[in-house]
Parts: sequence; structure tokens; C-alpha cells
Amino acid sequence: MLSLKNQSCYGVKREKQVVFAKIKQLDEEKVVVEKEISVLEEELSSVTEKRDKILDSVNELRKQREEWNAPFYQNCNAISKAKVLATKKDVGNKSLEEIAKRQHAEERKKKQAEKAAAKAAITAQKEAEKKLKEFITFFRFYVY
Repeated sequence: MLSLKNQSCYGVKREKQVVFAKIKQLDEEKVVVEKEISVLEEELSSVTEKRDKILDSVNELRKQREEWNAPFYQNCNAISKAKVLATKKDVGNKSLEEIAKRQHAEERKKKQAEKAAAKAAITAQKEAEKKLKEFITFFRFYVY
């Protein structure tokens, strides 16, 4: 009987050691996962900050576009007035054509600059979204 009790106690002690070893292993894995989560949270905040900066720059570009377009509309009014004066005073058509060509050249330059800025902003935003998707995928994998 005594031997049976000793064996039973030994078995219980052995099981207890196995359980504590498993708990220790899981705690170590938990620490690793928590570190990875903190790194990913920092990366998420960085990506979010970049995204906010990009949105600010897009809004700034829109504001600049509006400012740049204001002279265009003023020029349109000036050209229409010039055409009216030309018909009244018979001003040469060549000078009107030169004004129109100059205006069109300025408009093309502005549009090219806007397209380049918008393209850069979109590229940066896509990159930020890609990082965010990677974070979400990684987080789902480790949490679930």
C-alpha cells in the first residue's frame, strides 16, 4: 500500500512538473507575442502618422490648385474683354492668339504639376495602406 501511495505521489509530482513546464513555455511565448504586438503598434502609429501627413499634403495641393486656378479665370475674363475690344477697335488677331497660346501653356504646366503631386500622394497612401493590411493580417494570425 505504501509503495502504491509513493508511486501515486511520484506520478502526481511528475504531472505537476509537466504542467508547470508547459505554463512556463506558454508564458515565454506570450512575452514574445506581446513584444511583436508592441512593435506592430508602433509601426501602425507610424503608418497612421504618414497617412495623415499625406492627407494634409493632398489638401494643401487642392488649396494650391484653387489658388492657381484663380488667375486662369481672371485671364479668361481678360481675354473675353480683349475680344470685345478687338471687335470694337479692330485690334490684331495675332496678339490675341499669342495671349491665348501663353495662357494655354501656363495651364498645361499647372496640370502637369498637379498630376505629379497627386500621383506621389496616391503612391504614398497605397504604401501606407499596404503596411496597415500587413499589420492586420499579422495581428489576426497571432491573436486568433
